[in-house]
Order: sequence, then structure tokens, then C-alpha cells
Amino acid sequence: MTKQDRAVRTRAALIRSAATEFDRSGYAGASMSQITKTAGLSTGALTFHFSSKSELADAVVTQARAQVVDVLDEVALNTAGTPMDRLGAVVIALARALHDDVEVRGAARLEQERPGNAPNWSADWYPVIRHLAGLACRSGDVPGSVRSDQVAALAALFVRGADLHGRTHRGHDPGGCPFEEFADLWSIARRGLLAASDPAA
Repeated sequence: MTKQDRAVRTRAALIRSAATEFDRSGYAGASMSQITKTAGLSTGALTFHFSSKSELADAVVTQARAQVVDVLDEVALNTAGTPMDRLGAVVIALARALHDDVEVRGAARLEQERPGNAPNWSADWYPVIRHLAGLACRSGDVPGSVRSDQVAALAALFVRGADLHGRTHRGHDPGGCPFEEFADLWSIARRGLLAASDPAA
């Protein structure tokens, strides 16, 4: 293995370790020393690649965003049907990513807890949700009494709820909360949207 290969692997290990600690302890609770311990690396290795916890957090968010883009690309390639069908596929795929990928979970918690205007993981998926919600409303996929911003807010609530519910569940069961149950919940919510009537009626 070349020196460059070792450096790439070391950086990846540090990012994954940092994601684990941010997911477990939040931004304020994660320490650089615990991150190096989790990665099985020295403090020198950490400071060679990252000068601060903030820089390391940025790297976790960048990695998570790349994974989210891959998820969205896969959904776009493999999901047919109405805009609401595609929106549901995005919601469930993001719930799966939160369940499966510690980098995504770490970035999701960083978005909630990190101070300042740092990059966040929803920057890639929320615009897609908003776009699909708009298409669903314009195509008549949902009743005219339902606004696109309401559909987008509901979908985002499901994604953020998957993170919160999974985080709570993992505290009791290391296996985590199966994302499949969110598919059932989304189906119920979708039926509710389809049955929505004009409040003035």
C-alpha cells in the first residue's frame, strides 16, 4: 500500500469515527480524543488531516451529502409512477439511509445541534422533496385544497422523524428501528392527503 493510499484510508476512518461520535454524542459532546480512540489512530494522524472539530464535522456532512445524492440518483433511475410515488420513494430511501449509514445519521444530528451557518445534509434532499411536492399539486395528484408547501413539509417531517425515532429506538435496541415501518406510515399519510377536503366545505 502506497503512502497516498494509507492517507486516504486514514482520512476515511477518521470521518467515519467522527460520524459515529457525532451520532452518539452530538457536536458539543464529541471530543477529538474520543474520535481518535474510536478510529484506533493517533492524535497526530487526526491533526494531520483535520485542524479542528469544525473541519471534521464539515467532512462528515460532505460525505453524507455525497451518499444522499447517490440515494436520490438511484430513486430517480428506479422509480416510475406519479410525482407522489416518486416523493414516497425519496422519503423511504432517506429513512433507509438514516438507518444504514452512520455518516448520514451523524450529519443529520449535526444539522440539529451544530452552531452557526454550517453546511447541512438537507441541502440536497429538501429541494427534491419541494420539487416533487409541487409536481404532485400541479398534476392533480393531491386535492386542490392541499398546498405544495404542506406536502413538502409533511415529507420532510417524515424524514426528520425517521432520524429521531431511529435514534431513540437505537438507544434500546442496537439493531435500530427498521425503516420499513415508515413505508407503512407514509402510505397512511398519503391516503390522508388524497382524502383531504376543502376546509371551507
